[in-house]
Amino acid sequence: GGVSVALALALPTGPERDLLLSITYIVVLLSILLQGF
Repeated sequence: GGVSVALALALPTGPERDLLLSITYIVVLLSILLQGF
């Protein structure tokens, strides 16, 4: 999870970066939550 967030943060700034950051955070949070159940 942390690696994918770091990769998303390393992207150059732009409109796509914000979208990718949001998607990455959602995917990471979902995977953490789903592992807890």
